[in-house]
Amino acid sequence: MSFPRFPVQIVVHSSFAKRAVFYACEAYTDQLRAGQGYNDLKATYSICLLMRNLWDDVQLHHQFQLVERKSRCVLEESIEIHTVELSKYNGDRSSLHGSSVLAQWAYWIKNSSEHTVEELRELLPGLESLRATFELGAIREITREKQMYDAREKASLDIQFNLMDAKQEGRQEGI
Repeated sequence: MSFPRFPVQIVVHSSFAKRAVFYACEAYTDQLRAGQGYNDLKATYSICLLMRNLWDDVQLHHQFQLVERKSRCVLEESIEIHTVELSKYNGDRSSLHGSSVLAQWAYWIKNSSEHTVEELRELLPGLESLRATFELGAIREITREKQMYDAREKASLDIQFNLMDAKQEGRQEGI
């Protein structure tokens, strides 16, 4: 399987659908190296998390595949593009119990920053979301450590610049 990297799209331009197809096709064709055959190609799944609407309907998730129009025959193990329009998800924490896996992920993506890791583990106890929540906790910890490091660096630089300024002022007064 090939998974192209797609960040959450904040701005959805009119050409976004074509861009999604382009990147999915690129990921599919980039799998082959010299000497490999077409049988070595694996399915490519492109998942586009959108913060704005792309399609004019109420559907949260759209799944696109290569399909023959008349017979509806699907080219399996080729390319699939999934769009999840997070702006169409309006669930809250009270609606999570018994909701679909997609709805739980949409909640997690949209609202994880508003909860502690412990709250998320309680709200979304599934194995997949537990792993994502663990990773989120690690990212938050790294972010806190980086903020502390950056603050120390800034303070150190401030002291150095203050000393240089004081020396410069002293030299000017000494002249």
